[in-house]
Amino acid sequence: MVLVTKSRYGDLWVRARRSEPLSPAAEVQWDLLPPLSCSTDEVGVGGILEPAYEIGGDSFDYAVNGSQLEFAIVDAIGHGMSAVLMSAAAINSLRSSRRSGLELAAAYLQADQTIATQFGHSYYVTGQFGSIDIPTGVLTWINAGHVLPMLVRNGSYAGELRCAASMPVGLGGPVVEVASQALQRGDRVLFYTDGITESRSPDGAFFGRERLADFLVRAALDRVPVAETARRLSASVIDYVNTALSDDATLLLIEYHGSRT
Repeated sequence: MVLVTKSRYGDLWVRARRSEPLSPAAEVQWDLLPPLSCSTDEVGVGGILEPAYEIGGDSFDYAVNGSQLEFAIVDAIGHGMSAVLMSAAAINSLRSSRRSGLELAAAYLQADQTIATQFGHSYYVTGQFGSIDIPTGVLTWINAGHVLPMLVRNGSYAGELRCAASMPVGLGGPVVEVASQALQRGDRVLFYTDGITESRSPDGAFFGRERLADFLVRAALDRVPVAETARRLSASVIDYVNTALSDDATLLLIEYHGSRT
């Protein structure tokens, strides 16, 4: 905790952690992220963003606010600084809405307007964002043209959580659906970008959803904490590719521990 808090006052700790310099885009993106893990009596969160040194347009965010865990994961079109600036604009728009107490539909519309105004209508950001009501375990979210989250329940893969897609942020359009799902104690929900499943091995085979689901189930059965599960999954994708990733591979894993009341 001392290292985390004091690292904001100087670069010594940051330099010590790095094996090579970050690109300017990666510097922006890493400074945008919240802590990579969080655990309370009610929820656990683990996130990861790869590749660490050359980053496209992926990002994620979360905040534990009283009885709510609020979260977002985004994937901006393109690569490099322009994509990072789009994802930063989307994340900060959603943060502003969250901190202002706006509902999800209003947050979506505000982010959509922000991207369209600042970058033009040919640019967009896909994503999933929502919240978990901790006392009840109800997950509520909007799908902005993004890959669907996965649910692991009772040590088994329970499938994707369905939510009709609204347009990606920046392309305009109404909110098609605000979906909800009642979570049970011990449920794990994975939000991720397509850089995970579309990573290819040297022979061209995709990492794929089946391999991803199998990894999540095994980690849950072995009771691997969510933060360590996220780290191992990221390492597994990198090992599978066996070379530099061609796209960002980003994930946000949430476990509902249940309410204390």
